[in-house]
Amino acid sequence: MSVSHGWFRLTAGNGAYTGSEITIGQSQVLNQDDVWVNVCLPDWKATSNFDHLFISFRNNSTAISSDSISWGRIDDICIEVVDSGKCCVDSTEFASLINQGFTIVKSNCKVTVTAPQFDSCFLFSSSQYWMAE
Repeated sequence: MSVSHGWFRLTAGNGAYTGSEITIGQSQVLNQDDVWVNVCLPDWKATSNFDHLFISFRNNSTAISSDSISWGRIDDICIEVVDSGKCCVDSTEFASLINQGFTIVKSNCKVTVTAPQFDSCFLFSSSQYWMAE
């Protein structure tokens, strides 16, 4: 029996891999040799303070044989913090940040307006500029 497909599985746990870790997500079935694909897993919130992430490549075979082994290659991994929804929930805090005003810098015909009091939580961290014609 030769297995020609499989999928990546990402799990979280504590300590050494045991096979009983919490599943974060898994990729679609990958069944084309030498074809690179992007895999994005769903947003996931940890249910514990895990200290390890594990990536395994799996298939449906239960046989313990060299012709039932699947493997996959990994190039880059990107883990991002997902907005937990805790940002911008206090309208009073937001209003107080607005009341701090804006920094306006004019240089020749270029005007730059910034509001450095907003962190990335408020999605107001990049400056805007206008050019006069």
